Amino acid sequence: MLMKYAWYLLIGVSILTVIALTAHFVKSDENMGQPTTFRSSGYEVHLQMNEAPVKPMTNHDLIISIQDDLGLPVDAAEISISLRMPDMFCGTFNFTAEQTSPGMYKSTVKPVMPGIWDVEASIRIGSKLLDVTHTFRTAP
Repeated sequence: MLMKYAWYLLIGVSILTVIALTAHFVKSDENMGQPTTFRSSGYEVHLQMNEAPVKPMTNHDLIISIQDDLGLPVDAAEISISLRMPDMFCGTFNFTAEQTSPGMYKSTVKPVMPGIWDVEASIRIGSKLLDVTHTFRTAP
């Protein structure tokens, strides 16, 4: 009788473990499409796609704003962009960002298929390097 309850307990714990691991590793849609804000080394960086929904095989602008810790726009940043699907092996697409106004930068990216994408921005400001990741979903 005791073995029977131990077996049920083991099955219950296993199911709860699978549910917890799934919730941990699956990205939530709650913040999908929201701007990403990153603060480090005296800078604040915001990344956001210019429109939603983001459609595959369509050019979309990634908007990047950079301010220092006083809230002043940061000019002359060098920004390289990598676009990839974290759960797929479809490669990495590289882009650059151009300054459009003081502290504002833009890169045109083109996700090639529906799903979850990561935009990884590598931002060099003088001798400092900031790496920021923005996650978004493309519409089917």
